[in-house]
Amino acid sequence: MQDIQYIGEHLLPGRLGHFFILTAFVTALLAIVAFRKKVVHPDDISWLQLGRIAWGIHSFSILAVIGLISWSARCTNISTPGITYQLICR
Repeated sequence: MQDIQYIGEHLLPGRLGHFFILTAFVTALLAIVAFRKKVVHPDDISWLQLGRIAWGIHSFSILAVIGLISWSARCTNISTPGITYQLICR
């Protein structure tokens, strides 16, 4: 099967968004585990540090996804019968 190549198609934001969504999910789970371990072992400060780092990465990933969605919303594909796709960025 042949891949269709669209002129002016932006694939990088979609791939970055996918990466940041996966990163946010994994780091959220890691933060949950780390904070839970801190509650179980209150003397061990390393779990608290790991939880804070994971939460920071999670927060950055979510903000990056929001930024990518906002950036992608500026550009819309418009098609009419008989005319090829055009990328219009506002």
